[in-house]
Formats: sequence, C-alpha cells, structure tokens
Amino acid sequence: MISPLDSAVFGDLFTVDDRIAQQFADRRRLADLVDVEVALARAEADVGVIPASAAEAIASAAARLELDLPAIRESVAASGVATIDLVRQLRIAAGPEAAAFVHRGATSQDIVDTAAILAIRRATTLIEARLQEAVAALI
Repeated sequence: MISPLDSAVFGDLFTVDDRIAQQFADRRRLADLVDVEVALARAEADVGVIPASAAEAIASAAARLELDLPAIRESVAASGVATIDLVRQLRIAAGPEAAAFVHRGATSQDIVDTAAILAIRRATTLIEARLQEAVAALI
C-alpha cells in the first residue's frame, strides 16, 4: 500500500499534524479496508445480492479479526495491494459458509479507493478544524 506519508515530495503535508498522519498509518488504513469490506457485504445483503446471514458473519469476523501483518506485507510485495491477503484472511475468519460472499463483486482497487476516501474525509475534517482555528486567531 502506498502512503502519502512515504512521499519525499508530499510527506510533510501529512506529518505536520500527528492527528492527520494517524489517518494514513498502516493499521488505520488496514482497518479502513476491513470496514469497506463489511460495508460492501451489508449493502449487498440489504439489496438481496448476498444472504443477510453472510453479511453478519463477515461483520462479526471483521470485528474480531487480528490481521497477520507479515502475510499482508508479503502479499503487497508480490501484488502491490493489501486487499488480496486481507480478503483471504477475512474469508478464513468468516468461515466456510460466508467466505464466498467476502469481496463479492468488487475489485481490489474499489476497496482501496473507498478506504482512501475514508482516510481523506477524516483528514479533511481535521484540516477544516485547523483552518477554523486559524481564522479565529486572525479575526
């Protein structure tokens, strides 16, 4: 997973404020990926694409999932994306009846992009608060 924090050009934009930097940290980004997988399953269950029981099994598995970070790191080195091994781990945790419904109909890029937007939205909220503080100080 490529992070703006790793950028020699843009990294300082995200590390000026530790609260913003935390939104892009590895564990938070992986949690966002899991959250997107759960949201996908729930949305698909809501419209009848997958069974509601599968969505609940996926959500339950995600809530207790302890990600194997070395396995994800290996997968990223091989494929360039964290979702491949993350989905494998979530499928195992969800159990055999729900496993086939994890990541159903989505591409890895769909999940990565949506998770990135979650982090950007949180960072934007923090940036807006800092801007409001600056405006108040200027007034």
